[in-house]
Amino acid sequence: MPLPRLFHRREMMVPTLAGWMLLLALASAGSFAFVRALYPLLAPNEPVGRGLLVVEGWAGAPAFDDAVARFRSGAYSQI
Repeated sequence: MPLPRLFHRREMMVPTLAGWMLLLALASAGSFAFVRALYPLLAPNEPVGRGLLVVEGWAGAPAFDDAVARFRSGAYSQI
């Protein structure tokens, strides 16, 4: 009784150097376009100017000075 075949040989296409370069260029362009489209969504800076003023702790002294000036302008009720 013969054993069943567990493997069989197939031919497979692989990119050449020019093909890899084209794939790299397409991936780079796609990544660049994705980041450019995502940045405005993740980094908005549009203060509302009323209610609660939130200051991030890692921002440093210049950001705290700006936050104090904004709070003293009277536009916010809490900091």
